[in-house]
Amino acid sequence: MKMTEPGRLDRVPSLVEITRRGAFEASHRYWVPEWSAEENVRRFGPCTSPFGHGHNYTVEVTVRGPIDERMGMAINVVEVDRALATVIRRFDHRFINAEVAEFQAARLLPCVETLACSIRRAVSEELRAGGGDRRSGEGQGVGDSRAPTEVCVVAARVAEDETLAGVCEWRGPSPAGVALTPRPSPRGRGARGEGVPPVEEGRGLADVPQYPEAGMTPRTKGVAMGDAVASEVVSLVRSYTFSAAHRLHAAALTPEENRAIFGKCNNPYGHGHTYQLDVTITGAPDPRTGMVVDLAQLDAAVQDHVLGRVDHRHLNLEVPPFDVVNPTSENVARAIWEWLAPVCPGPLAAITLHETPRSRFTLRQEEA
Repeated sequence: MKMTEPGRLDRVPSLVEITRRGAFEASHRYWVPEWSAEENVRRFGPCTSPFGHGHNYTVEVTVRGPIDERMGMAINVVEVDRALATVIRRFDHRFINAEVAEFQAARLLPCVETLACSIRRAVSEELRAGGGDRRSGEGQGVGDSRAPTEVCVVAARVAEDETLAGVCEWRGPSPAGVALTPRPSPRGRGARGEGVPPVEEGRGLADVPQYPEAGMTPRTKGVAMGDAVASEVVSLVRSYTFSAAHRLHAAALTPEENRAIFGKCNNPYGHGHTYQLDVTITGAPDPRTGMVVDLAQLDAAVQDHVLGRVDHRHLNLEVPPFDVVNPTSENVARAIWEWLAPVCPGPLAAITLHETPRSRFTLRQEEA
């Protein structure tokens, strides 16, 4: 790394992303009041219980901004933590449907996709309200303050457990900070007519900005919109596991070459793994549920076309095409994509195959 002047780094990127993590405990339910009870149960199963059910949620937020030359930081992480903690307190130990304003009156279902969008926007607003303070932490002295529009919350990830997460990514104009103002929402009664508190005007599903019909009015903060279209990209990540054996052996190589390249993985009897498969669906959230895919349909597709083929199987001996294709994790991921993409109930954006805790392999839509 070349340093052109003492104490200065040159030819090094100055735009950095910082991710911080938090957690909260909450309950929720899925229920669309204009649907019949039968349709709600068909779509959401036990998640329709009027008493709710709960999760230990984990949250990650990612902010992006330029590194200040004097302070050596894009933003004080204390400020990110403060903003995230403030937002999390709105959800922690709450029944989200009844106690968090934007989810009241069944205006918005608290699925992981909508929670990720809600938290990303709320943390962004908290950072702006706090001025994006750039002062260093306790014991490090006092520095200057960064204008709030120079740092942008570019992503939030909310997981309700190890198998299901929602991701909301900002793909709008650069970190100059575009704010989005929703049109006022009507006030009304609760999902089952219990008269929960009226919905406060605020952000919700109708605020997803890439869908003009959703009722958004762009409002710039410190920048001109120009031709740029403010947008969020929303994804669901669903994880599955399967157990399988395989042997790494390439027919195009000699036995000696196979042993030299694959080592103990070339054992003629094979070996095995408990694989984890992450399926990422990215698309337009349903205007009523906020979900990007019907989870039951996704689970069925993965079970029928992937897990049913590979779980508790020896890939080389029982699962075509691995009778002729070397079942490396790269090739297993490619086969899974080929099996799943044609039947996937939503836009398949990525699959990640975890072979061991140390190794994972990802294919993305643009590279498939």
